[in-house]
Amino acid sequence: MPRYTLVALGAFVLLTGLVEAFDVTKTKTENIFLTEEDVVKDEPAGSLRANVREYRFIGDLVIGDRLADETVFRRSVDIANPTNQVYSTTISLNVERGKIHFLSATNERNSYAVGCDEPYSLGHSKISFNVRVPPSSKSQLWLLVAAH
Repeated sequence: MPRYTLVALGAFVLLTGLVEAFDVTKTKTENIFLTEEDVVKDEPAGSLRANVREYRFIGDLVIGDRLADETVFRRSVDIANPTNQVYSTTISLNVERGKIHFLSATNERNSYAVGCDEPYSLGHSKISFNVRVPPSSKSQLWLLVAAH
């Protein structure tokens, strides 16, 4: 148990450094370029492959399938909506090499953004999806992207 806790804590420290933040009212499309810094080197005990979490929100977006020879990218995105209206924005994801075949955009606890994919979005090095953010809120999405 202590070893698992240490591995989980280490993974959390590494992943929290990769945070992208933006105000949804100031940009209609947020471009995120996934680089070598975002690559997950070692998945602790296949935890990212199983995509098992204690918390689920109906607005989480998971599309595609995982493959054996994939490169996995991980990024956290903070989205602020300071207005009293629901705002939507588009998040564009880009990888340098390969084609994206899996996307998971999941909310952290007390985050209520709703993700919607676009038709035929997988199978390219650049994909995008739409996000709606509730009024007067800040949402945090964890992006897990796999490409081959």
